[in-house]
Amino acid sequence: MPPAVRAAVASALKVRQAELYGSQTQSLSFFGWSVAASGNTVVIGAPGGYQQGDDQGGQVYVFAKPASGWVNMVQTAQLTPSDNGYNGFGYSVAIASDTIAVGGGAAETYIYVKPSGGWQNMTETAIIQDGSGNSGDGFGDAVAFDGAADTLIVTAEFSNVAAVNGGAAYVFAKPAGGWQSTSAPVAVLTPSDASEDVNWGASVVLDGNTVVVGSPFQPLFSNYGAAYVFVKPTAGWTSMTETAKLTVSKQLLDAELGTSVSISGNTIVAGAPGPAPVSGHVYLFTEPAGGWRTATESGRIDAGNTYEDAFGASVSLGGNKLAVGASAVEIGTYPYVGAVYLFVEPASGWQSTSKFNYEFTAKYGIQYDGLGYSVALDGGTLFAGAPFAYNLADVGAAYVFTF
Repeated sequence: MPPAVRAAVASALKVRQAELYGSQTQSLSFFGWSVAASGNTVVIGAPGGYQQGDDQGGQVYVFAKPASGWVNMVQTAQLTPSDNGYNGFGYSVAIASDTIAVGGGAAETYIYVKPSGGWQNMTETAIIQDGSGNSGDGFGDAVAFDGAADTLIVTAEFSNVAAVNGGAAYVFAKPAGGWQSTSAPVAVLTPSDASEDVNWGASVVLDGNTVVVGSPFQPLFSNYGAAYVFVKPTAGWTSMTETAKLTVSKQLLDAELGTSVSISGNTIVAGAPGPAPVSGHVYLFTEPAGGWRTATESGRIDAGNTYEDAFGASVSLGGNKLAVGASAVEIGTYPYVGAVYLFVEPASGWQSTSKFNYEFTAKYGIQYDGLGYSVALDGGTLFAGAPFAYNLADVGAAYVFTF
């Protein structure tokens, strides 16, 4: 039995697990493709699902924590787009300050503001567009709010702003009267080394005045990957290229650094789930005393596996805890069941390690579930998606682990 499996057996005794369900999920829904959490609320995307009775592609579900704690449950509310949206609604989700953003990776991103009576089935409060008029630029591939939901970042991997299919990230600011439909970003963020077909913007995170954008296919064909840091100028957001570019000191073909990114305080983490057939890694980057600048990693984290595990497919950094999804982890003899690893920062600070504190696995997980494809860490609660779950039908599943 591999070390990771032994840890899973032991850690299962120390955590509480609940399963979340979408009432309309079915084959090829991919429920759990995206997940985001804030306080007592979690939002989960199922971009492959189709509502009965119309051709609207994708579903998004909101779950509010019961007073007694997380339990197996169906959604509190379902979010839908008033215009029937595009196939892929729910490809990306973000939540902050009772505000949810839903991307579909097509032409629009939808914003939902919690009603005074609590979350309920509803259509959007506002529709956000990039003004390009190009429905194929991938607008909404990744979305991120700041903590107050006053600023929204939306990436478009196929944007032509800096290069053909080169990608871009758009900055939107909430108006004084609240979020409104708009196609006018306040700024466009692009890489200084933009190149054709690199699809920049697969992941994004926003923390205070700092935006991090992942580009796992940079440079094209090598796919080493990189993470780009943008720091808000004193005068406010303006169209700009990166403040810093983060790469690794030993670049590996098809490592795909930047598949996932997260930030907390002065630490950025970026997942590199390739290259096959070996284990993936997550790289740590620490902000220098003088502010972010182009640099290589300050540390490297893995789970000690010796096979392709997709470690780094997703990451969530919160305070002194780091959750890493590894959607291809083997459990026993079953491939691609998936797992999520939790690391706690040592008193001496983050450093390179293969020693995790917990490994979370689904109680009834089976092969090809892909647990850990998405993760969201909120305090002492971990949410994880397994979008390929249930008898190879890709219905999808999502789990809550409390520890």
